[in-house]
Amino acid sequence: MRALVVGLDLVDELLLLCVFVRRRDVRHQVDAALARHAERGVRPHLGLELLRVLLALVLQGERKRVKITVVTSDGPRSELGEEAGIALNKALAAHQIELLHKFPIATVTRNSVFTRQGDTVDFDLLMLVPPFTGSSAASYIGSTDCLGYILVDRTMRVIDHEGIYAVGDCVNFDGPKMGHMAVRQGEVAAANLIAEIEGRDAVARYSHEMRLVIEDPGGDSIYLHKDVWKEESGSVRQGPFWTWAKHVQQRYWEHSHA
Repeated sequence: MRALVVGLDLVDELLLLCVFVRRRDVRHQVDAALARHAERGVRPHLGLELLRVLLALVLQGERKRVKITVVTSDGPRSELGEEAGIALNKALAAHQIELLHKFPIATVTRNSVFTRQGDTVDFDLLMLVPPFTGSSAASYIGSTDCLGYILVDRTMRVIDHEGIYAVGDCVNFDGPKMGHMAVRQGEVAAANLIAEIEGRDAVARYSHEMRLVIEDPGGDSIYLHKDVWKEESGSVRQGPFWTWAKHVQQRYWEHSHA
């Protein structure tokens, strides 16, 4: 079985799992999982169910029968920075995961993906991450870029529009679009909107920093901190400590934002 993950990039992309499976044993397990959801009246997420089955096969000692390949349209230098790219590549190699750079997908068929140059990769299971663009709903305001993202300044106010603020996935900031960034943008926008209503100048400025942990259960997880608006690479740390730290921080975040 070959599992193909298209789109390793964390920037300007929306996670969407599009899956095609041929192996009968995998299909049977997925059908059983979907039936259990139906019995409970829960709407299933097909992509996540297939991913769970793939992981189950790996945990059951089937890893040698599964070839996992990640393809990305970018070159070998990660947008997260050179140091982070090296660490991520090493982590993938340690788990026998193949990484193919500069493989922009142009065509997807039932069991293969192709580039415009004719390169191809066959698969049994495909997880596809298509390009992420701005919402067309905001196009009427006249303050969007060529991809449909809303143009805002560091106060989160829409350019050339008083009293209109935007946050989250819809704004034109470079780099990844993450939940903690959207929350911080919302806090900045709320403070400045109140100030504007009260006739005061903006009181908050957004700092576009990325913090993430790439977990490797039982191994060295990767922690990355980067100021996206600066040219230098982000700081990278590795070790099992970061898995523990992530879960502690998650519990703190949920408590403080409840």
